[in-house]
Amino acid sequence: MHGDVKTAREMAASNLKIFQRYDIDYLVVACATGGTAWKHVYPELLADSSEQEASRAMAARSLDINELLLKIDYRRSTATLPLKITYHDPCHLGRGQGVKAEPRQILQSIPGVELVEMAIADRCCGSAGSFSLTNYDMSMKVQAHKVEAVKATGAATVITSCPACRMQLEDGLAQAGMVPRVLHVVQLLEKAYELDQEITGAERGA
Repeated sequence: MHGDVKTAREMAASNLKIFQRYDIDYLVVACATGGTAWKHVYPELLADSSEQEASRAMAARSLDINELLLKIDYRRSTATLPLKITYHDPCHLGRGQGVKAEPRQILQSIPGVELVEMAIADRCCGSAGSFSLTNYDMSMKVQAHKVEAVKATGAATVITSCPACRMQLEDGLAQAGMVPRVLHVVQLLEKAYELDQEITGAERGA
């Protein structure tokens, strides 16, 4: 993304070689940018090379964690988690991979969770990979609209599917004097599972 195509191509080939050592059905990614790299960027970088076919084969096996959960028909939580949330679409997941419905489907499957859509949920939060590190002031200006959109929902928890977006949102919301939690989709699912276990344990104790 910074124009160093030579190094990017070397890293793509190295990563591909490492993962080819394993007999896998799927390569699962919980990072929107990482998933886009495996699915789209690596095949482009390694086109017209000896790794071309291997990169395409790995791309076909690459799934975002939200896609995998629905594919394997994950266990639904039965405990009620009374929580108002809103969801931010990472650019590399929504526009980059076309994964928008899947995280929402998972979130809405958790009993008690109320999903309130923010305005223009797929608008960039300003993170843009390492852009927020090299152009921090500009990234915060980009994010200003996201802070207002979150505020308007009244949600106590913001959910996303990208670790970089999560860090950016946490920073922006904190600087705006807000204290909503920012979690990955699977972190909220984990909390629902933990509540399941607590209730089951209490029932056994009774």
